[in-house]
Amino acid sequence: MTQLFAELDSPGLTGPSAYGMAVTSHAITNISGCSYSTSAQRFVCPDTTVDGLKFTKSFTLNDGSGALQSQFNPTTTGAIRIQATLAGPLSPGGRLVTNATQLLELGGLRTGTHVVNGLSRAIVTGVTDAATGQPVTHNFTTSVQDLVLPKFSATPGPPAWPTSGHISAIDSVSVQGALTSVSNFDARFSGTSRVTVAIIQGNSTKYCIMDLASQPLVCL
Repeated sequence: MTQLFAELDSPGLTGPSAYGMAVTSHAITNISGCSYSTSAQRFVCPDTTVDGLKFTKSFTLNDGSGALQSQFNPTTTGAIRIQATLAGPLSPGGRLVTNATQLLELGGLRTGTHVVNGLSRAIVTGVTDAATGQPVTHNFTTSVQDLVLPKFSATPGPPAWPTSGHISAIDSVSVQGALTSVSNFDARFSGTSRVTVAIIQGNSTKYCIMDLASQPLVCL
């Protein structure tokens, strides 16, 4: 099961990106200390808190029909479904505070093609800067749709990239309670580090290419 969680370390999911925050992180992929809870009917992981930012995680194992399982079975387990939350200050002094939830599924485990789907929502509140102190709210929604992961290899080598699927995000910004901007991002994968990104802001649409291996964003 550790290997399956390691697959979520795919650079298409963990690296900084034009479509917003990383989808997964070490906190998501690390299952050290997680144990099955009979009462909750899911695996519950230890909470972690760093500089006031609290992270919680639990997950279920599901067979091919969606029924819950209390232990991993390489023959019958069809999916892992992760639920996580993140809450607390994002910046020194608590100028920005987040409250986020995430649902993530790694499916297709009984086949040779593993696929990620998921949805996360984060509300970030605070002030624009210390000088003006204007209240600001960011509403982030990120979705992962049919992202096909590369074949897992325990042997170190060059990064392998998702072969298909896309990640989309919406960032709505309000200042002093008034909506000021809405940005839409859509990144599509094709098996290489070069990702096609569409960025929509108001009536403007830009089509860009981002190389996740080096991070520059080149827009047409």
